[in-house]
Amino acid sequence: MSSRKRRGRGEERSGLRMACCTDLCNASACGKLEDVLNLLRAGAEVNGLNEFRRTPLQVAMLGNTELVQALLAAGADPNARDQILNLTVTHDAAREGFVETVRVLINHGADVNLADEIGNLPLHLAAREGHLEVVRMLLDLTEDPWRTNREGHTALWLARDFNRVETADFIEQYLGLEAIAAWVVHTLREVLDESDALSDADLLLFSQLSGQSSLAGCWVVDRH
Repeated sequence: MSSRKRRGRGEERSGLRMACCTDLCNASACGKLEDVLNLLRAGAEVNGLNEFRRTPLQVAMLGNTELVQALLAAGADPNARDQILNLTVTHDAAREGFVETVRVLINHGADVNLADEIGNLPLHLAAREGHLEVVRMLLDLTEDPWRTNREGHTALWLARDFNRVETADFIEQYLGLEAIAAWVVHTLREVLDESDALSDADLLLFSQLSGQSSLAGCWVVDRH
């Protein structure tokens, strides 16, 4: 067989794989479970990339837990990263509040301790949006619930800042009573970074009254 014929057949197979991947991505994005199953049975590459460099799982209709389950069972990588924002599918599902989908992802090896481009864990996004049931699940699995993103914000801070009262209250209860004072001290730090209106003595007095003098003491040392 000539090299030209071999090259032609190789290009044909490559084109077929791309077409199958595109079809699988389209079916996944539209939530068409039967089409997804048929394409997988026909040999479509479950971790293949479409023209936008995204896998079928990354474009899946995440509210369709059965579809997500089918892709994962076929070997879809739950920790594949978005090439722009570094998000995983777990970030997306947590942000949208799809608790059962988050559960399925975790059961198939999703790592909830992977951070996106700005340092957010799935916990940060679920807390920011006030998805309490997702937060309940993620708190038990997140290695450091106090972890800050690159803006210096914890999941608790985001829940408070976005007025997700029920979610913030639950996180505080989960982390312990010190969470309340720690969050207020964190907020004061931001204020004092922009203004010296509050003195070190003011901060220490507040912290002593709240039972968190050690936190303020550390901050005063850092400040100077």
